[in-house]
Amino acid sequence: MSDDASYVAGSDVNYRTGPHASCDSLGQAQYDQYVYLHCWTTGDYVVNTSVWWHLRLAGTQRQGWMSSYYVLTGGANATAQNRC
Repeated sequence: MSDDASYVAGSDVNYRTGPHASCDSLGQAQYDQYVYLHCWTTGDYVVNTSVWWHLRLAGTQRQGWMSSYYVLTGGANATAQNRC
């Protein structure tokens, strides 16, 4: 994985209209699918994190919010930058 690469870390992971589990699902991403991270904010806790990424699925125009629990980021300081 390169330093700026980000991937989905689960199968059939919902990306949503907002940073909350109660927000409508816009679709599902698959394990190891590359994503482009736009910015992050806090929302509902998923396991042990409240950070949610606004992202776009690579090779598509589909975008939405996904809990950082399901996103593998290559950059060590990914959440230190790009707050929404």
